[in-house]
Amino acid sequence: MRHRRKASKPASKPLAKKHNETTINTETIACFAYGSNGTEQLRERCKNPNLVSLKAAIRDYQRFFTGNSRKWEGGGVASLAPQKGHLCKGSVVFLTEFELNLLDRFEGIPEGSDPFVRVYEQNRYSRRWVEVEVWKTDESPPEKIQAIAYIRNKTDWEGMPSRKYLAACYRNLAPFWSEVDR
Repeated sequence: MRHRRKASKPASKPLAKKHNETTINTETIACFAYGSNGTEQLRERCKNPNLVSLKAAIRDYQRFFTGNSRKWEGGGVASLAPQKGHLCKGSVVFLTEFELNLLDRFEGIPEGSDPFVRVYEQNRYSRRWVEVEVWKTDESPPEKIQAIAYIRNKTDWEGMPSRKYLAACYRNLAPFWSEVDR
């Protein structure tokens, strides 16, 4: 079952109109962040200063760097690949569909495009459902939930990320994972 929950705070803008009555969609969807999408960057991109991230990981996947990002001063950007026995560390944030649509633009998914399409010429990244483990507190055992992960659709070139991009990835992981190398 895909993980959705009610948001603790209502969205700042109405997401749907119904019979001349404004309704606000406060249902959220878990989103696994394993690259530069740390809490601060997501707050800015999703226009929600109240977003909170939780420690999370995905089993049997490995983070790797691919492509050549001009935004991050060249070099590869993070993606995920299935790899038995590996653990990719990251975080989870709960977003509304409106916030996911805002994030799509930063993930190379044009407005009006189906975000699940895995064709690079249409979407640079695509949304994929993955099972993640989420820790609500440091003392609690992880809970397995379904979450959206943005995974790059073209992975035929791998390159080292820029220092600027690695610093953004570190800002995402360091609050949750003390054993992350710099």
